Formats: sequence, structure tokens, C-alpha cells
Amino acid sequence: METTGRIEAGKQPLYEEIAARVGGLIDQGTYRPGDRIPSIRALSRQMQVSVNTVMEAYARLENIGKVEARPQSGYYVRSRLAEPGAKLAKEEGDEEPVACCVSIEEGPMRIMRTLSDPSVVPLGGGIPNSDLLPVERLNRMLATESRRFPIQSVSYTGPRGTQRLRTQISKRSLTYGCAFSPEEIVVTSGCVEAVTLALQATCRPGDTVAIASPVYYTFLHAIQWMGLKVLEIPSTPREGMSIDVLGYAIRNNPVHACLVISNFNNPLGSVMPDDRKRELVELLARHDIPLIEDDVYGDLAFGPSRPVAVKAYDEQGIVLYCSSFSKTLAPGYRVGWIAPGRYQRKVQQLKSLFNIATATPPQLAIAEFLAN
Repeated sequence: METTGRIEAGKQPLYEEIAARVGGLIDQGTYRPGDRIPSIRALSRQMQVSVNTVMEAYARLENIGKVEARPQSGYYVRSRLAEPGAKLAKEEGDEEPVACCVSIEEGPMRIMRTLSDPSVVPLGGGIPNSDLLPVERLNRMLATESRRFPIQSVSYTGPRGTQRLRTQISKRSLTYGCAFSPEEIVVTSGCVEAVTLALQATCRPGDTVAIASPVYYTFLHAIQWMGLKVLEIPSTPREGMSIDVLGYAIRNNPVHACLVISNFNNPLGSVMPDDRKRELVELLARHDIPLIEDDVYGDLAFGPSRPVAVKAYDEQGIVLYCSSFSKTLAPGYRVGWIAPGRYQRKVQQLKSLFNIATATPPQLAIAEFLAN
């Protein structure tokens, strides 16, 4: 990098000075679209500043659309340098957002197979530490509730799940800005089944799903299995999916559904700001495009309250809200749920066709845990 030497602290925050220098090199063409810029540690040594300062500078450049992070690779100059909020116009030579088929090889499946190996640290999956889970209490309630409801515990509950669990989920929905009734909820075998049911309810083979990129790899497996196409929409760690690029993509491509992880995105960790969540719903509502929201990480907020769901801004029933207890209580219980809005009937039909019902004893145990 040509700009060398220590930066002295001035009126402008240090990270903004660094961002301005790197951004200037990008504007001048020293770093061209697709070029890799110096690593965080390399620039930290070169500028004689802390690693955190460089991270803030790169986050600033990412927010204004000049660079993008690529997992396990570093930071690169973005191929599109549209200012945030600016109308995305196609120039000659620009790459168009294009829907494409998904082809996932065996690699991700090998990662999944290692999750049950106690000798391997499971960095490839979003799995809570079992030492932090209420294991003894949950297992005690599992046994107690099975004795309390001996017939129900060995019977099908129907596709919607147990009334008691759906009631508890309904009460909790107030904390994320919604007000579901128990009748609006379908209990699923984890959040992945909820998202899969949502995709099946809204798409047919050959349809296109707009996804935030990068995306949770299991979603790509589901999309590939269903014969769908993906339309990748760039995302940032600060604001999630770019609403401007999504709007441009919708105007120039047939989009049949949109899939987002709105809160604590996997893998970026981003939380979409509330105004962006509202814009997203309004944009999709104008085009009558269903939104599949995965909010499985929403309850992991460290603040006094969890972030609201995108579903909180849905007035037309276009948002299919999906979540589970796999990240907060018991991954192995495989209890999730979906509030599918206007797609309720279709989701219930699909649930009864492919799965009949989610296992009853875990539902009883979690319902008792939530009630007490």
C-alpha cells in the first residue's frame, strides 16, 4: 500500500482517517474492483495502529459499499461502488444480478457428519454449548410430562403441534413485535424444516429465490434439492441485505420469494436496522413477493430486549416467520415453528404430507419449561 507511516490522532476519528486513505486509493484506481486490499493485521502493522481500529475502518468502507469481506479470504474492492441509497443503474460492462442454479458438493455434508463427533470442535454449525443449557431441568420435565400425559405423549399431535406449546409461543411473540394467535402457528421439526416448508409453499421447480449473500449453506442445499434458482443479493455485517440492490434485481428479474436471516445473520452476524426491515417488507409487498424470515438467532441478543422481527412490519401476510428452540434450549429436541401468514393452509398441508407431526414429548417438555 502506498500510504505508509504512522497516523497521528487528530480531530477526525482514527478509523475514519484510515478509511479515507484506503478509500482514496480505491477512488484513484490504485485498487481496482476485485483487488484484495491489505489484511487487517498487515495494515495494522503498516499504519502502527490497533487491529480494532483497522477493523472499524474496513467496516466503514464496507458500509459505504467500497469493499466487501469474503470469508477466510480477506477484504476486496467491490465490483459495484454505488453509494448507499443511490439508485442502482446499469452501466455498460456492469454485471447484472442473474439467477442461477445451485450446485453444492459433498463438503458441507462432511461438516454436518462431524457434528456428532465429540473429538471435533463444531465450528461448522451454530450449536450452543451444552454446559450453558438447562439440560437437567429439561430432561426432568420431559419425563414428568410424559407421565402426566401418557396417551398424548405417544400420539400424533396433528400437523399444527400441541395447543399448549403454540400458546406459549404465541405469548412470546410479543417480545419480537408480533402478536400471533396459537392458530397461526405450525410446530416443526426444527427451523430448517420450517424454512423448507416455506420454500415449498411459495415456489415451484425453476422459480427464483432472492437470498442475502453470503448465506447459510443448508439453505442452498434445500434450494438445490427443490430445483430452484438463487439470485444473490450482497449483504454487509452492519445492515444485512442491500434493499437497493434487491429492488433493482426485482425490477430486472422474476423473483418468486425472498429468504433472509434478519437478526444475527449466519454467517455475517448482522442485525438489519428497523427502518431497513420496514423497507424490505414494503418493497416485497408492492411486488407481492413472499418473504421467508429465519429468526432462529433473535433470542440471543445481549441487550435488555431482543431485536424485532421483520414480521412485525407485515400487514399483508406475506412474511413466513420461522424460528426454533435449537439455539436457546435444546438442539436435539428439534422443535421449531412457523407463522406462515397467508400461506397457513398450504404449509399445514405440506407438513401433514411429509412429516405428519413433530414428536410430541419434546413439545410437552418445552411448553412446560416456557410456562414455568
